[in-house]
Amino acid sequence: MIYFNNAATSYPKPQCVLDAVSFYAAHPPIDAGRSSMVEDEKDVILSCRNKLAKLFGAANSSCISFTSGSTQSINMIVKGLGLDNKHVITTTTEHSSVVRALKVAEKERNVNLSFVPCDEQGFIHVDDIRNQINKDTKAIFVNHSSNVVGTEVDLYAISELAHDENLLLIVDASQSAGTIPINVRELDIDIMAFTGHKSLHGIAGIGGLYVKEDVDIQPLIVGGTGVKSTSLYQIEERPIYFEAGTQNFVGIASLEAGVSYILDKGIDAANVVKSKLYYSLRDKLENIPEIKLYGTDKYYSPIIGMNVNGVDPKEVGNYLSKRHNIVVRTGILCAPLIHHNLGSDPNGLVRISLSSFNTEDEILTFVDAIKEMIDISKTNQEELHLDNSNLSCV
Repeated sequence: MIYFNNAATSYPKPQCVLDAVSFYAAHPPIDAGRSSMVEDEKDVILSCRNKLAKLFGAANSSCISFTSGSTQSINMIVKGLGLDNKHVITTTTEHSSVVRALKVAEKERNVNLSFVPCDEQGFIHVDDIRNQINKDTKAIFVNHSSNVVGTEVDLYAISELAHDENLLLIVDASQSAGTIPINVRELDIDIMAFTGHKSLHGIAGIGGLYVKEDVDIQPLIVGGTGVKSTSLYQIEERPIYFEAGTQNFVGIASLEAGVSYILDKGIDAANVVKSKLYYSLRDKLENIPEIKLYGTDKYYSPIIGMNVNGVDPKEVGNYLSKRHNIVVRTGILCAPLIHHNLGSDPNGLVRISLSSFNTEDEILTFVDAIKEMIDISKTNQEELHLDNSNLSCV
């Protein structure tokens, strides 16, 4: 199998992650805050928190809380910030986890939303955000890196604007964490959601939330924390304030190993490999006249959006999967607003998302498969309809 769907979930995982999952699934969970510890036993929860704080440049590890992933983190932010009757600015590059959470808040809590459009390459311009600010604006929600075309926003400029206007800056780092260097203090980010199963190399079901020390946010759920159990109210000490219930111990162990792998290898070193593959693939696709490419030809993250003239993107993905065992993602990609700006609506596009574990041979195989499919589309399009059972998936 050739796996080009790393923007959904990264694969394969580093061996250290697989080892951590196997080890901690077979051993009792050790959390120094909630149980006694065997001598010399590693507190993997504290270790993961510390390593995430180091990776993100956080002032201290108590700013990092664990969640099931970015969707839970975003819901905690939207529901816990006190946005009722306030104005919120966001963008058309956002994932459904942000769009839907904000649209529900608009419907149920009278939150006034402004969606800043991206340009045809997927970039957000800070002046377009500035033009939407009014006296009721409370926060700016921004996607650090598009999951559709990989473009990156200028967080320094947006952060400067937000804090000049006394607004909160909330960043969705689902795609960027582990691929684009992030320093939350230098960028002056107020709140950041991230997931563990993409470029941080963890397994599904683990992610987190960074909340600046002076930012007030209410927890999404309350309950047991394993400490100060005589209190009838949620303990307000961070990070456990946001971590009611039993932790996903194996997920956290996988994330700890994944972040250790990144800190050891270095984000820049991984990007050398990924950018080389990105440019190799993009250059080859640009030389195929039947291919339309989206986004920019500059590397920000290893995502390429494309379409084949006259062929539904879902049929492209279906053909690649059934004939060549190549995994890509097709359709709207859980980003319902960006396609109008890119010119890829109504059917979306084919997304190729690479990792440092991919190879040049896989790039060549993919390009050959695309050329073969294009030749078939010119003579017998019915041959592309291999299996229509999943073509409604967007």
